[in-house]
Amino acid sequence: MANIEDKPWYHIKAELAEKNTSLASLARQLHKSKAALSIIKTYPVPAIQSAIADVLGEKPQDIWPSRYDMSGKPIRPLKWMGYNSAQSYIRHRQKRRAE
Repeated sequence: MANIEDKPWYHIKAELAEKNTSLASLARQLHKSKAALSIIKTYPVPAIQSAIADVLGEKPQDIWPSRYDMSGKPIRPLKWMGYNSAQSYIRHRQKRRAE
């Protein structure tokens, strides 16, 4: 299976600019902070990904294929980060804090 990469962040921002919008203006429309929208650069947030995809006229899974399964459903954030459950994430965080 080919390794499909997400669209580069600078392409997403450039495409927003071509549509005469920005993360800041989209954040205002969604009643979110710009930081809330910027987090999707590194962390999956399906609702915000969908909003950006709508503005760009694309499907979210075409922009962020690593964040969606083969059926187009979002992969849960912890699973996307490589954790099988919330408990494994908590154990990892506790271990890092103890170091």
